[in-house]
Amino acid sequence: MAVAGSQNSGVIVASAAVYKDPCRLVSLQVANTSGGLPATVEVYDSATGASGKLVAVMLIPPLDCREYDLHGAKMLNGVWLEIIGDVGTVKTSVCFA
Repeated sequence: MAVAGSQNSGVIVASAAVYKDPCRLVSLQVANTSGGLPATVEVYDSATGASGKLVAVMLIPPLDCREYDLHGAKMLNGVWLEIIGDVGTVKTSVCFA
């Protein structure tokens, strides 16, 4: 889904606040460069941590890339990205508007 004026977080490799205000969640691109372990990426409607409304959960197999279209989901509090996997092997980019 293309959204006029959407922004990109750049590559995120650890759990972090992506955006700290209300927005629309457009898409996520996730790569797991680990050769042996799957990774999990969780997206929360929160600006402060892995709490609040859980919006999406993605399981990424080893050595795989995925893109998820979130259709402009309304985030009331911000976007928190929780990355669960080998440190530095999960690379995520978030598009929001």
